Amino acid sequence: VMGELRADCALSATELLDAVADSRRPGPDRSRLAALARAADRIAEAVESVAWAWARHPIPELADVLRALRDATRAVARAAAAIEDEAGRLVWDSRCREREAEARSLARAGRGALVGRQDDPHLAAAAQDLLAYAAVWLDALATTRAAVLRFSLG
Repeated sequence: VMGELRADCALSATELLDAVADSRRPGPDRSRLAALARAADRIAEAVESVAWAWARHPIPELADVLRALRDATRAVARAAAAIEDEAGRLVWDSRCREREAEARSLARAGRGALVGRQDDPHLAAAAQDLLAYAAVWLDALATTRAAVLRFSLG
């Protein structure tokens, strides 16, 4: 299922990039749309990596991290959808920031718990991989938020 969702997101990002490339409209909108599409594609790649790591070794301590990442991703998607509604975009941007901060905090707490309590070194290594992929996901979310903001200011 994650593979199918990743393929759908990649297709959407590719279509957006193609539409931007084919656009005759001059100005900064083209580069902003392209940045937004690339950021969405990076999120999809990060989600796929996290899903792959999670499928190999489900770790209960990290479920809350993944939920916060999921909610932040939904919020940034809604902020992008509300790009022409300044008040709505600000609300979703704020929610995304809150969930990102929560995910970072949960990831720090999870890392500490795993280091202190995990007896299985392979599972601990898998957990660290998942947290590393989650950090990439968070970076991609921040990039997307910045692209949405730049586009809405144009």
